[in-house]
Amino acid sequence: SFQLTSGHQQLLSLIEEHVLSVKTYGEFQTVHMRGRVDPVFSARVCLRAWLYLMRHGSPGSGCWLVAWLREKLGIRSDGNNRSKKRLACAALCRALLWPGDSDGTDEDNRTNTSLLAESLGFEPKFWLELAQSCCGLIESVPPSLANKIMNDTNGQGLTTNVMFAV
Repeated sequence: SFQLTSGHQQLLSLIEEHVLSVKTYGEFQTVHMRGRVDPVFSARVCLRAWLYLMRHGSPGSGCWLVAWLREKLGIRSDGNNRSKKRLACAALCRALLWPGDSDGTDEDNRTNTSLLAESLGFEPKFWLELAQSCCGLIESVPPSLANKIMNDTNGQGLTTNVMFAV
């Protein structure tokens, strides 16, 4: 059985402050926002720290974190995936389901990097529910991929099929 430690509580507090509280599209572009932290960067750092704690004495914490995220985001496992926190879902989606720009991967070599969601032991059903809850938001994919899609399609015919085929 998993017990929250003070380290886990601090990470949850940071996730709430810097990821779950995202309200505007501009928060994803921190170059222009002095004093703000990019929600994707914050999610990635906090979740990697959670993974570290998980590997050093809290192996069951991944399942607990999924339940906590479901509750905070309003994602129910009964198929109602319409979260009112779509931007927070997009930030988490990018952090969990896409390698970071600094992870040493390029477009042709994505298969060598495990997903953060996979490393944390998150169930694939949650991955899908999270992705569906922010479907349609370009913030849910890395900027380099979004630019490639927009340039390759000239902004026309952008569908989820195009996104997943890249």
